[in-house]
Amino acid sequence: MPLTLDYRPKTFSDVVGQSHVLPILRAYVEKNTPPPVITLAGVSGSGKTSCARIYAAALNCSQMVAGDACGVCESCVEIQNNASDAVIEIDAASNGGVDNIRSIREMCLYAHSRNWRVVVIDEAQALSSDSFRALLKLFEEPPPQTVFFLLTTEPEAIPRPVQSRSVPFEYRSIPLVDIAKRLHYIAKDIDFPISPILCARIATVSEGQLRDAVIELEKCYQKGIVSDEEYLDLSQRVDVALPLMASVAYGDVKGALEKVDDFFSTTSDLKKFLDQISEVFVSLSRAYVGVPSSSGVVELAHMFSKPSLLEGYSLLWDAYSKVNTSHSPKIVAQLFVQNLITAMSVKTPEPVDIVEKPVAESIIVDNAEISVEEAFALLD
Repeated sequence: MPLTLDYRPKTFSDVVGQSHVLPILRAYVEKNTPPPVITLAGVSGSGKTSCARIYAAALNCSQMVAGDACGVCESCVEIQNNASDAVIEIDAASNGGVDNIRSIREMCLYAHSRNWRVVVIDEAQALSSDSFRALLKLFEEPPPQTVFFLLTTEPEAIPRPVQSRSVPFEYRSIPLVDIAKRLHYIAKDIDFPISPILCARIATVSEGQLRDAVIELEKCYQKGIVSDEEYLDLSQRVDVALPLMASVAYGDVKGALEKVDDFFSTTSDLKKFLDQISEVFVSLSRAYVGVPSSSGVVELAHMFSKPSLLEGYSLLWDAYSKVNTSHSPKIVAQLFVQNLITAMSVKTPEPVDIVEKPVAESIIVDNAEISVEEAFALLD
């Protein structure tokens, strides 16, 4: 079974992140007073569907404790295996027509074997206007012992009348350190000797989406990739940010544009290019406020002035605005880099008090004794 399914949360206690939401959902379950309509809005991979299923399991759990499902009773197992008649799930992206909503309405009239029926509508923003109108009628007079979940990545697309009859919750991107800790836990559980620094790397690449991070972990598991260096080779990631920014610092237009060519020789993804530059900017900002940094970052921080870094951030923001509109991502990257050189190459940089992080080779090369937090620091 894929790791994404094998390690999908089965109880609220298993959920990573969303600590601002889970206590309220638990309280609804514990008091047996769930609101008829709940909206979970947030980025993909943040746990919306898992939490809706866990909520359904907890409402119907025969051994519920403190608002959480036991995960092992008959009802919990049925829901985990998608075999419960008490839970109805539809994907509005492919089944968002008004006839599908009418079918749900009819299904809610039939009896089921558990205490509560839970209807989960995923990608709710894809519902048609007629479907939302049909839902609104259903929400105005909801069937007894029935809870509706609207899951969406675009809450602004949900019509206001529907929103007004729902209790909304915002699901945030999961902190990277929490994702890395979860990956490390899974790896240990399957006896896979992955390094903490690789867990941190995968968490960073996943951009707050735990599901994507677990998929990356599975790729490493299948291929026996346990180190950060091996992973970078596997993913064919071209890291150009540090050497490119060094070219920017020295005003080396030719060298900087060669780094752009290197990056776009393997991909046309402008966002990934800007993300790499953004990581360096963040590391420089941390160095300026006294966070110990790697030698490459320290060298750059001494080259740039703080005002020039702010100008660079402004140019970076402008380049990000072109990610979804440009037909020539490489040209956008080339213009961005040349603008960086104009704004950031410094002839007489101001003195900056920077703490250089000590380099311990044994730590960087996959020492499993380091913590995940320490591993993140090593990615600078």
